[in-house]
Amino acid sequence: MQIDKAKFLFFAGSIATGACVLKIDDKKPGTSGAGGSTSATTAASASGSSSTESSGSGCNDALGAPGSCAAITSSCGEGIGLKVCNSTKASLKPKLAEAAVTCMLATPCASSSSLYLSCATESLHTACPDATADATCAGWVSMCGSMGATAAACHLSIDGLTPAARQSVVPNCSCALGLDGCVQLFLQQ
Repeated sequence: MQIDKAKFLFFAGSIATGACVLKIDDKKPGTSGAGGSTSATTAASASGSSSTESSGSGCNDALGAPGSCAAITSSCGEGIGLKVCNSTKASLKPKLAEAAVTCMLATPCASSSSLYLSCATESLHTACPDATADATCAGWVSMCGSMGATAAACHLSIDGLTPAARQSVVPNCSCALGLDGCVQLFLQQ
């Protein structure tokens, strides 16, 4: 994977910038302190969905309808805002894309484009657990574990991606940049 210097510098700047704070009503299974299980994701994951409704958690990233990106003109976010919005709609699961686009639409047009990427990343980090990412994350940790990569961090970065986006991002990602960095670069293409 070749990394464009301008995009890399843009990404590095985005790390130092604040972002929208997203509030998603559903809680990830197993994080409520009630001992919820994430093993129920397997049945629904066969279709690429991360629904865990069978566990009673109600966490389902497949339910959502992202709004239109039309309000984000090509001049917003140094010209990257519209591209990131459309790419987010195509690359994140519907519920996460809906939250990210809502955040982007609330971001003033004159803002730094890193805020648009932050909306996408913050939304992605609220994804329901997705067991279909287990093998991908195991491979990522095998390849990048010596640089601190963990399965938990991998799942945080890719569970909310569509299967097609996941297949585009992970195999082309460098350990040094990390999965969040690679997702942000991918959303700018």
